[in-house]
Amino acid sequence: MLSYAFKRIIRSWKLYASLILGMMLAATFFGGINVGADTIGKQALDAQLANTPVDISLSPVSGGISVPRTSFDNVVQRVQGVSGVVSAEPVGSVTEQFYPYNGSIPYIKAIQDNSVLFQHLALVSGRKTLHANEHVINAGSQYAQNYKPGKTVKYSLGQSGRKYNVTLTVVGEVQLDTT
Repeated sequence: MLSYAFKRIIRSWKLYASLILGMMLAATFFGGINVGADTIGKQALDAQLANTPVDISLSPVSGGISVPRTSFDNVVQRVQGVSGVVSAEPVGSVTEQFYPYNGSIPYIKAIQDNSVLFQHLALVSGRKTLHANEHVINAGSQYAQNYKPGKTVKYSLGQSGRKYNVTLTVVGEVQLDTT
């Protein structure tokens, strides 16, 4: 049986050679299409990420414990060391209820003046420069309708047991720019 197969291959070697050549050309052609599609996809993703100010966010999961600032700085340095990362920065965030508790739970973000995010905040009203216990509010949020510049907001921070009450003064309204 095996000898019959070899006899047919030897007699029709031109047919088998053209068949093998055709299969190699087809594999090369489809492989090239696949590589081209991957390259175009990567270029499109890179172009989209270049216009995206934030594409990943890391958050500590252990609530209620104090984490030293050096830990956050260490994470920022390691993230900046990853290939393709343009910049990384720490942003503080807290969600607590206003005092007295009225059911509204806003997100408070603490960002640095030299932050890329801060550079993309466009001033709508008031002032953008902040001092201690002052904040700006997102102009497009539901809170911007009730909390105009000059109004004070009592805010309670902390976990159960250790609460820290602070009074923040609204000094301006900002929104993210479109650039």
